[in-house]
Amino acid sequence: MHILADAGNGVITEAFLQNEFANWNFVANLPDIPGVIESITEGNGMPGYTEAVASHFPDTNWAHYSTLYDGGQGGQTGFFNIMLNDGSPLAGFVWWEASCAFGDTALAQSLDIYEAVPSNYRYYFGTGSRHTMWGNDKVYDDTTGNVPTVVSWIEGMLQSGPGAPNPAWTNVRCEDCGLLLDGDPAPSPLQAPFETRGEDVVIVCE
Repeated sequence: MHILADAGNGVITEAFLQNEFANWNFVANLPDIPGVIESITEGNGMPGYTEAVASHFPDTNWAHYSTLYDGGQGGQTGFFNIMLNDGSPLAGFVWWEASCAFGDTALAQSLDIYEAVPSNYRYYFGTGSRHTMWGNDKVYDDTTGNVPTVVSWIEGMLQSGPGAPNPAWTNVRCEDCGLLLDGDPAPSPLQAPFETRGEDVVIVCE
């Protein structure tokens, strides 16, 4: 079995986890797997959850895909910015303010997960700010930022067996990750951390 999260990295604030998450009665519907409930009750969030399920099912493969600055009002930075602003929905309209914080947190989470379960977990961070991959043909041919195509990476995942990951299924992190591709969301007019670099639009984080 192969489980791939498309732009669903679970980047949330501790305040959201502790104060708002219970509104969905999530814990009551979790499977009885060691570490899963604790990932919520003890504040580990997505890293703790993924470690728990990947460890419990060692014959399965788990992965996260996202652009590093997954943006837009409906993208991951939009929701994260709402959480960073005490749940104010207005913060979703200025989603770009959370771009750098989202990228840093998403990457850190994936590094933590891989360190915990290196045998059957991988991550892929692509260039730009597009939310989700399957709505765009770039999955077949885009290698911007010196990354493999998404399709070849997924093929490597599908060819990976228990304890024997295919060489094509590696951890992927783009170079020059802030370079926006055609169709990537950006504020108009541009606002920091979005700016121009020659003819390109880029996200610049300190």
